[in-house]
Amino acid sequence: MAEYHLTPRGWEEGSSKTDFGSDEKAVPHDRVLTVREMETLSSSFSKMDRGRSVVWKSEEADKIKALTEQFGEWPS
Repeated sequence: MAEYHLTPRGWEEGSSKTDFGSDEKAVPHDRVLTVREMETLSSSFSKMDRGRSVVWKSEEADKIKALTEQFGEWPS
């Protein structure tokens, strides 16, 4: 699991977690959007399941629109 925050500076990497540990990072005070990417492997015989979701969104829709137009809908 990895989180990314959209800020006026662009996409910033947030906290992440793996099977063996985690890396906690402070949430930027000026974020307008937070997304989470997940990867799950049920067994060594299954395919990797990948998913993305929005976990937090500011009420400033115009700011979100402007920053996603500038930096993209999702972090690359």
